[in-house]
Amino acid sequence: MEPELLQADQFDPSDQGQMAWNTSLNQRDLEYSEDGRTARWRELPTEGIAPRLWTPVQSLAHLHSGSYRWDFAIQDLGQAQIGVGFMLAWNIGPDWGFYGYLGSSSSAWAYDPTSGDVVINTRSIQGGLPRLQSGLITVQLHLPRQGTNYARFLVQGVGSEPVELPPASVVVPAACLLGFNQRVTLGELIREDGSWAPKPQATIAPPRTGGLLSRLRGLFKRT
Repeated sequence: MEPELLQADQFDPSDQGQMAWNTSLNQRDLEYSEDGRTARWRELPTEGIAPRLWTPVQSLAHLHSGSYRWDFAIQDLGQAQIGVGFMLAWNIGPDWGFYGYLGSSSSAWAYDPTSGDVVINTRSIQGGLPRLQSGLITVQLHLPRQGTNYARFLVQGVGSEPVELPPASVVVPAACLLGFNQRVTLGELIREDGSWAPKPQATIAPPRTGGLLSRLRGLFKRT
């Protein structure tokens, strides 16, 4: 099977999946709340098994065909990094890149609250956002079925520059943890109007030949 990004028209507009973590993943390292909204990297007893470098957390949602926002609530960061954000959905599953680090592939975006950076493909594409040890980080998506799709992060009232996504994208909320006892909670999915997204550029039609000026010149020539 050739890897291909999933498209919004492959889903019913009402089918957005479930805004909860996929609790079947990484059960050795993670414990989940009963409602599936909170994931915590639990400290394991030493049994000769090295811990992961990063522990990925993936949601059951697949968002498309509308404008949305939700919050990540982060707690107990300690001195370690954490990443929250989203990935594009592929027909073979999301591309995490390497070591479960969200933001290490070309189809995953993460906000790092310890540095204030937005990261994709292992590099920062924007810095200078507020830094947090705990609190809320909001993701906003503008995902029309036709036209350019956009996303941005909102931290303490400061918005990142909009990130352009492929048309008809399908988006999976996700996170990654780097420290024992770190926890991240998915908030409720809220529909909005997407007014923050860049507006399409108006196309200016070229002047028609034989317009008013040409006709006036013709009249003067005939007189």
